[in-house]
Amino acid sequence: LADALPIGDYAATVQFTNTTDHVGDTLRQVTLRVGSNDLCANATVACPGTYTDSTVGMTNDGSASCGNSGTSPDVWYKYKPATSGTLDLLLCDSGYDTVLSVHTGCPGTSSNQLACNDDSGWFGACGIFPTDQSALTDISVTAGQTYYIRIAGAGGATGTYVLDLSGPACAPFTGACCYADGSCAVLAEADCTAGDGLYWGDGTTCSPSPCPAADCTR
Repeated sequence: LADALPIGDYAATVQFTNTTDHVGDTLRQVTLRVGSNDLCANATVACPGTYTDSTVGMTNDGSASCGNSGTSPDVWYKYKPATSGTLDLLLCDSGYDTVLSVHTGCPGTSSNQLACNDDSGWFGACGIFPTDQSALTDISVTAGQTYYIRIAGAGGATGTYVLDLSGPACAPFTGACCYADGSCAVLAEADCTAGDGLYWGDGTTCSPSPCPAADCTR
């Protein structure tokens, strides 16, 4: 099962066989991507720390007001602070011309955008000289509010990024967790799946219970 695999890309060769006369027999390479944050709805939880990955091969699932990035491939992170404070996001060590934006909902667009940056300027967060990398600093955040972080590229650019996030510690994302016996508990997704439960999504509740026993078997 895909949800039992670690995050990553998995490749395999599949053989298609015509069992009648073998005309058209062929081999095809297939790829399974597990745990991708290509979509805002599948945003990866981010807490203070550093995250490295790539936008190569990703699709477009949002837009922002800067960097000509409206149709650029993008990836998504989500951050929920436990206390109010300020958030700093840096892409200074990335390997391509990045665009960075923060949104209050999915899909992330310019209408729910809090901030956007294409290039860090003179004496900016990425150093003395201007760079093609992006940085957003001193973004006011409110305890318990979810913020969606979009990483894209200027004019469709893609590449490897390094996201440095600093700010208040994270509050856990929780939701309804269904078990095969029909019981329900509000848990973090990792705790739910570790107990062989079925996680119904961030912010879902057990009142009323969304999971009769028939819906909770795996």
